[in-house]
Amino acid sequence: MSAAAITLDAVSKRYLLGSRGGLRHLPRELGRRRRREELWALNEVSLALETGRSLALVGANGAGKSTLLKIISRVTRPTTGRVRVNGRLSSLIEIGAGFHDELTGRENIYLNGAILGLSRREVKRRLDDIVEFAELERFIDTPVKRYSSGMFARLGFAVAVHTDPDILLIDEVLAVGDARFRRRSYEKVQELSRERRTVVVVSHQMSMVRRICDVGVMLERGRVIFTGSADEVASHYEAHLIPTALQAEAVGSADVELEILEVRRADGLRSLRTGEPAVVRARVLRRRDGGDVALTISLNRVDGLPVLLARCPDAIPIGVPVEFEARLPSLTVAPGSYFLHVSARDPHEPDVVYEDACMTVDVDGDDPYLNAAVTTALVEWVK
Repeated sequence: MSAAAITLDAVSKRYLLGSRGGLRHLPRELGRRRRREELWALNEVSLALETGRSLALVGANGAGKSTLLKIISRVTRPTTGRVRVNGRLSSLIEIGAGFHDELTGRENIYLNGAILGLSRREVKRRLDDIVEFAELERFIDTPVKRYSSGMFARLGFAVAVHTDPDILLIDEVLAVGDARFRRRSYEKVQELSRERRTVVVVSHQMSMVRRICDVGVMLERGRVIFTGSADEVASHYEAHLIPTALQAEAVGSADVELEILEVRRADGLRSLRTGEPAVVRARVLRRRDGGDVALTISLNRVDGLPVLLARCPDAIPIGVPVEFEARLPSLTVAPGSYFLHVSARDPHEPDVVYEDACMTVDVDGDDPYLNAAVTTALVEWVK
């Protein structure tokens, strides 16, 4: 068995809500008599990751994923427990972390290389590869304070993967890159894995988890609730975070069978893209009459927020399987991972779901600014 690159032994992290750090606030903090509320961002987390393996950390927002990465990278210390890291570590945790705003991209590459323990000669030898991978040839001598979030992400990732790390930590920052850069990043991570580098990834994109990770851990409120292969953890995550409204027990006597047959772009390609037409094909069979039934299609963000919902105006025939096609003239949702649902519901009580077919879909987009949005819209600008 390979030696462990990362070992966590009962690691916990506590924060005091409302407290402020620094000497300037010390008298005020000491003068307060009320007891501060404690938040345990991590609680007794233990794991061992072998050298050369890639691990996915998944969970809802606030589960403790980013806190765990910061502890592994020594940005913060655990309140209790032990952390052992074996090898040179490079991390990409926050956009712009480790960059100086007033320095150019080139100067920041040398700065980050020095922080990682590389000599100036070693950084110079890798410089062209870093700039080329980041696709920043035109802007490398521009101060990074003028960079977009996507440019920051590309430069940070390029530096992290081209400085010979034994261990690479990646937070969700890759989500701000366009589809082409994400694809190249995934391929680079896979290349590092083949070279027996250890990779830890935090992501809400289960397609990414399945593609580049070997194993996974799901966190909930600071605790490990599920471990397994990357595919097992991704499937558990998807099932765990399906909105509770869509898990409501069926009532009434409707008997409906649903199956999603195909999801594609209008031009036939499988990958969905923001702003482009999309097509969903499904099969429905209503076995007997049991009250009114409405057929709906919806997209839900991984945290459960519905971002698109449409209802079919046609009645579902009884006893005859029907294939239908839902055509979206423009997919007006931001890039990201979503749950696609085709559901049979009570039209008078929408929370009552007789049958639900669900799958995960990824929506790509080229504009990094859209990743901060929920939906997109055509806007006319006038000046």
